Amino acid sequence: GRFGIGFNAVYHLTDHPSFLSRGPDAVPRDLCFFDPLKVYETDGGRRYRLTFDIEQEFSDQFAPYLKDQLPAIVDAEKGSTVFRLPLRGGYHRNGKSVKGTEDFLEWKVRALFTELRSDGGELLLFLKNISIIRASVLDDNGLHELFAVSRKQPSGYTPPAMQTPHGTGSQLHFSSHQRETCLTRPGATKICNSWHVVQCELSAIDESNE
Repeated sequence: GRFGIGFNAVYHLTDHPSFLSRGPDAVPRDLCFFDPLKVYETDGGRRYRLTFDIEQEFSDQFAPYLKDQLPAIVDAEKGSTVFRLPLRGGYHRNGKSVKGTEDFLEWKVRALFTELRSDGGELLLFLKNISIIRASVLDDNGLHELFAVSRKQPSGYTPPAMQTPHGTGSQLHFSSHQRETCLTRPGATKICNSWHVVQCELSAIDESNE
């Protein structure tokens, strides 16, 4: 999101989220830690501006951000950002937690994956900046993709924009377009659905000059 409101959802899973941003050359740029309970950071978090030398010197601290396992996510023009969400479980200090004291264990993550596999296509319909979500598991043998949900707009299709009077002093603006969502899983048939999406916006009409 633009204002960080959606990011707050991570506190359902963790009390200490962090993220690492890299440039197009894969060199680390920023490492940010959030600690709203001020357990480790008295200021509630910290941002570090990074260099390649720092990553080499403190390689163990950067290992959880999976540079070697996630090379494909680095955009050739924009770079990439990796979020790390250590699951809340058995380490509460003084009984404090952002979202109560309930642990978020591995089985809950797998339950989220199941819901995402079922409903992920619909979630993507109205998002502007995300067109694909992949769910994977990392073990001793590497990274294994469980499934991916994606969204695309058919090529050659121009959505019409229309305006219709709507009562006194208001106007209804709406657009209609087609999108396709797909679910892919290793060894399974690709499943796709077509959607006709209508978006509406009601605005006031300035009648002062009429």
